[in-house]
Amino acid sequence: MSQYFKAARESPAFLAGDATLLQEIAHPLKDSWPIGYSLAKAQLDVGQSSLPHRLKGSELYYVLSGEASIFINGQEQLLQAGDCCLVPAQAEQYVEQKGDTPFHFLCIVEPYWQEDEEDIL
Repeated sequence: MSQYFKAARESPAFLAGDATLLQEIAHPLKDSWPIGYSLAKAQLDVGQSSLPHRLKGSELYYVLSGEASIFINGQEQLLQAGDCCLVPAQAEQYVEQKGDTPFHFLCIVEPYWQEDEEDIL
């Protein structure tokens, strides 16, 4: 059973190219799991925004806590805990934290996230 388990809380956080703090939860190249997507927990602290960027693949966000505005191809949408949002492949996107608490969200990227497939604009 251990080949199907990971203590994700022990995964180190790092600053992604878009200035979002990420903690990879599941990634097929790092975990040797037969999946075609990656899952990460992301955080933007109070007053922070991610940098405008594009991914080659699609991205699905699920909001854990806090509030933010997401901008997808110039269209703004407010996100709150419990919301889900699809960012299509190649869409220009960025997120602005709102309110007085950090914004925490899960990101599923398909196909799996790779740094060299993220274009910072």
